[in-house]
Amino acid sequence: MKYKRALIIVLTILLGLSLWLIRPNPSLANKEDTAKEKIPKGLKTKIQSTYRFVEDSGEFKKVLKDKRIYKYDDKGNQIESVFYDAEGKLERNRLYRYDDNGNKIEETSYKIEDKSGQVKEVPMSQTVWEYEFYSGY
Repeated sequence: MKYKRALIIVLTILLGLSLWLIRPNPSLANKEDTAKEKIPKGLKTKIQSTYRFVEDSGEFKKVLKDKRIYKYDDKGNQIESVFYDAEGKLERNRLYRYDDNGNKIEETSYKIEDKSGQVKEVPMSQTVWEYEFYSGY
């Protein structure tokens, strides 16, 4: 009986400790938004192809999942992201704008609709950033 109670207490403590260790870290939550990717000087376009593996007759074959094309201006700022599906069909697009100091000020996302052969960009969302700086910096 004593051992059972002690075991329950130890397991409860271990569970609590495990949950505490895997909790999200709020200081890292927006790191992706604020961290600027290091872009090689002079990069104009970056293409990212994502593949999945499919088993076919006991062998694994690499199959295209999607493709993304990132475009940059001469200052290294990402100005456009274009997303394609596995068949090469344009799915969505994102456009980015920057102020004179290189701060991102706008991101607009569009989904691509193809109705009766007419390709149309439909706005989905827009994020706008405003910056206020301390004087003297």
